Amino acid sequence: MNEHMFGGQYIEERLKAPKAPGPAIIPFITAGYPNAEDFKQTLYDLAKKADVIEIGVPFSDPMADGVTIQRSSHMAIENGVTLTWIFNQLKEIKLDTPIVLMSYLNPLYVFGLKELVEASIESGVDGYIVPDLPIEESKELNDQLTDAGLALIQLVTPATPSDRIEMITKQSSGFIYAVTVKGVTGGEDALSADVTDYLEQVHEISKIPVCAGFGIRDKSDVEMIAETMHELALIHKSRRDMAEAMKTLKQELSVRRKLYQPEYPLIARSLYHLGTVELELKNNGKALSYCNEALSIYERVGETSNVDYAEALYTTGMVFQSLRKKQRCYDTFLKAACIFKKEGYNEEHPHFVTTVNMLKKLGHECKCKRKTCSSIPCQTILHR
Repeated sequence: MNEHMFGGQYIEERLKAPKAPGPAIIPFITAGYPNAEDFKQTLYDLAKKADVIEIGVPFSDPMADGVTIQRSSHMAIENGVTLTWIFNQLKEIKLDTPIVLMSYLNPLYVFGLKELVEASIESGVDGYIVPDLPIEESKELNDQLTDAGLALIQLVTPATPSDRIEMITKQSSGFIYAVTVKGVTGGEDALSADVTDYLEQVHEISKIPVCAGFGIRDKSDVEMIAETMHELALIHKSRRDMAEAMKTLKQELSVRRKLYQPEYPLIARSLYHLGTVELELKNNGKALSYCNEALSIYERVGETSNVDYAEALYTTGMVFQSLRKKQRCYDTFLKAACIFKKEGYNEEHPHFVTTVNMLKKLGHECKCKRKTCSSIPCQTILHR
């Protein structure tokens, strides 16, 4: 256990600074499954990569869990696993990763709340998730845990109203567990199309990290979460919070690179948006590097006539403008303007307007005197 930090603060700090680039990872295991002998070694192995480890306390009636965890819980109980056994096992090991116990309320009350806090501190448990404890009835446990610096991690769902989400987030520590589906863990239902709106809402309200769970089952679910990251990054950027925008875009990029081949358009989109943030921060060298990598991907896969490519060109042109490279700025803006025009952009679109104005401003300064050029692109864009 970290000698200087534990509990809710320790969990929160680890989630804000994951061990690897990208989003934080919180694996779940049922204690003592598939066999009790391997429990400690499994924790050591998980701690190498995990940012937080969630350990399920076996219970005879796990109402929030699907068949898979029900079976693992039943087998762990048959293996003799109890809450006391878990604490004793944890006392014998030292991990550099926060530990969260996911337990139904009954085992905790049977153990005793005062005794629970003492055992948690002795064994290195940093917090609890209690899925069958509503916020209105959580004060006693929450007070016991928070007084000792331990976390009670609250859950919200897609059905939770915004005012209730706000109330729950204020009484949670460590992180907010954002359940992504209406149902039990391991269910067959895929994430709904509006899950991104829901996660954005929770992120907007919560002052502590938000972690999505329950419904993340396959690649398409992870893709949806990655898209949520992208939209959140744009929200941060619109609010001029460039540090959060940069962090979220880098997390999105990390997820995209794990999902796709290196040359994939959505990777390019993440890259040029990182370029826009670096440009805002006046880091022109980094901005140009991100934009060039994005343009290279679009060009290698043959996607050089769509709006995303034009937007990447536009950002690159803005970097060249900052670097006072007039000819390259002009050439890049001209390419972008032609695509914008082809895609139906008009005087109402700010990037199209900026592009055309920059072309007019730079035209007479270019070596080829493009202001009077008779080529179709210049006639279409500059002399429309």
